[in-house]
Amino acid sequence: MEKARQNRQPIAIALGAEASSIRIERCELSPSRLCLRTRGSLDGMRFFAKTFLVDSYPSGLRFVAPWEEGCWVEDRTRPAGDQIEVEWAMTQALRELAGPQEVPRLLGKSDSARTIVWEQASGRRLDQLVKWSRWADPSGTSLARAFLQAGRWLRKVHQTGFQRRAWLSSPEIVRSVQQAIDQRGLRNSRYGTIASRIVADAVSATGEAQVEVPIVFAHGDFCPANLLWDGLRQELRVIDFEHAGYRSISHDLITFLYNLRLHMLNPLVPKSVVVRAEQAFWQGYDPVPRTLRLIVSGVATARIFCYYLPRVARHRRGQGWERSLTARLFNRFFEANVVTQRLGIPRAVWNPS
Repeated sequence: MEKARQNRQPIAIALGAEASSIRIERCELSPSRLCLRTRGSLDGMRFFAKTFLVDSYPSGLRFVAPWEEGCWVEDRTRPAGDQIEVEWAMTQALRELAGPQEVPRLLGKSDSARTIVWEQASGRRLDQLVKWSRWADPSGTSLARAFLQAGRWLRKVHQTGFQRRAWLSSPEIVRSVQQAIDQRGLRNSRYGTIASRIVADAVSATGEAQVEVPIVFAHGDFCPANLLWDGLRQELRVIDFEHAGYRSISHDLITFLYNLRLHMLNPLVPKSVVVRAEQAFWQGYDPVPRTLRLIVSGVATARIFCYYLPRVARHRRGQGWERSLTARLFNRFFEANVVTQRLGIPRAVWNPS
């Protein structure tokens, strides 16, 4: 309640309204603890507000493709006021590129109050719906419709926001992934070996010396957590535009597949639901060149072995008792099964001895 009272005035300033007319329904810290996320209403109009708690806000990308890692500074920052202007401009750009139906309307902003306000989007986060699918949607029918629309929306953004053609050589892809593996100290680990093999096999399967990866306007963090689905209205909403901008088409595709396939590691989520969701996404996004799809798919799965599973292993070695216990249980009872049966890694590759 104290956070809500403190945040009422900044929201009122951003909306040009009296603080007494702002109704706060929910106010919480972001996972980074750098901003407040507030849901509420003003004269019947429902809003979502983001209020920055720091003057200098991290602007580095959450995900960078291995071949882009030398091009981005992950720990860079920008003033909160500049971040507000960026998110305002990116929201407008995406509404213009793909139409206003799926992107929430901008309601107001204030650099001095470090606050930006959007119309509140209806629906539930797709990552949560995938987690609950065993009980709420075991056939994956509703989720498939949502992921189909997600693919169509992203395709429209990429097509409309096309900037120029670009290519990656096959050796460059393999080399950059191996460098990323080495930088994380995974060269001689099982995780690193499997990640390297997945990408090498994907590149070999293309049968091409280079892969076209056009530069397009990208969402920047296109993942199920940033997609809302209103099942009653059969409507999709896309949120979180702080990383939008021009970059390789592979950025959004790898980010999306990686975050979706992470649900394969959860034994409570039916594998068929995740598979069907991915198929629906590609159906909506197609056509896509076979070579690009192979590379995107390979790097997305390899990323699980480069980033996620090693992090779970670190938790196993003790980073808080709760995380450590969860990691130990996963490693002992579930890891081999999800890797071989759900991610499709041959058992002989997972455990060559």
